Amino acid sequence: MNLLFMAGYYPMADRNSGDFRLSQLLRIFAEGNKIFFFANNLQGQIGDIGREAVDKYRDNLSTIGITVLEGGAHHAITHTHYDSVFFEWYFPAKLLINEVRLLQPTALLVIDSVDIVFNRYEAKARLSGTEEDRLNAVQIKKIELATYKASDLVITISDADAAILHCELPLTPTYTISNIHPMPVLNQTKPAPDIQLLFIGSFTHEPNVDAILYFCSEILPLVQREAPNINLYIVGNAPTEEVLALASGHIKVLGYVPETKPYLESAQISIAPLRFGGGVKGKVGEAMSYALPIVTTSTGAEGFDVINGEHLLICDDSQSFAKGVIDLLNDDRYRIRIGQAARKFIEDNYSDTVAQNRAKTLLSDLHSYKVNKLRISHKLKMIAVNFLRKNITWRFK
Repeated sequence: MNLLFMAGYYPMADRNSGDFRLSQLLRIFAEGNKIFFFANNLQGQIGDIGREAVDKYRDNLSTIGITVLEGGAHHAITHTHYDSVFFEWYFPAKLLINEVRLLQPTALLVIDSVDIVFNRYEAKARLSGTEEDRLNAVQIKKIELATYKASDLVITISDADAAILHCELPLTPTYTISNIHPMPVLNQTKPAPDIQLLFIGSFTHEPNVDAILYFCSEILPLVQREAPNINLYIVGNAPTEEVLALASGHIKVLGYVPETKPYLESAQISIAPLRFGGGVKGKVGEAMSYALPIVTTSTGAEGFDVINGEHLLICDDSQSFAKGVIDLLNDDRYRIRIGQAARKFIEDNYSDTVAQNRAKTLLSDLHSYKVNKLRISHKLKMIAVNFLRKNITWRFK
């Protein structure tokens, strides 16, 4: 099959969990299929990380046999006949889905939601209590749902996200492919840990900024009463000024690192004190795959069918969160038991083997989903836009 993937950026697997998941899915889909990739906000990515880094991520796609398309969205959409077009997040889809529907009328249009964005913003509005956040969530929800409704299939990252969509759009099909965690080989002669507490998360994602600021202001002082010399390592792409300002003798703000493995292998406890968010948290599953016990919140555990106290610790206020951290620090056997159960849970439910089976099942069943037609009003509008592009506006470029 010919499959076109449209996203804002080339996937940056070493910078955020959503892009890591996309990179893994592309590898799976590339087996036996012809994959094309178009990034519709390439200049934005260059502005964020520079041309050299962008070229590296583009080359990563080419290395696994993916054809990278440049020259604009219209060129990418009309490059060849596609059996299906996948949009990563709803953001590129809201801009391009009608044009794709017009120019590729037989292609199945799939949106990979990654997470339900309005659910995340609704959670933020509940936390902040501000009218501005509430109205922002309402507007995002309206646009996001309209975009999903225009597709033929929405991929969700969890069954919980699928349930949210089914309540809003009962006629829109969904299919769950969650985060993907290749199971690392563990170091059986692990030395004494250098890192006691570890937080990993991209700081281009607002919930991560809020989480680490909350931890350092409200939870860490409680932990330090029992463990005054405890250290915390903060790892993640693009730390904000507020996050950088947390650095001290006991807090190391490392920012972007090319590989998280050395830190996961060297830590005693992972923390994910998220107060709002959506989807399934890559940082949580990654820590669990390393048999690293994690203390998180209900938000951090969202989407996982875990048992509190068996696979991880769920603590939704500062007092209980601090106690969870201290209990793990003070009991080696407890810490090891939680970590081992966590790893087994990820291996059984979120390993690359599990994900590969889910993705291959989707590909084999794509033909069973109905391809919708473009509404007449949208069709006429897109025909007019393409006529203008082809016959008039090009003269002024």
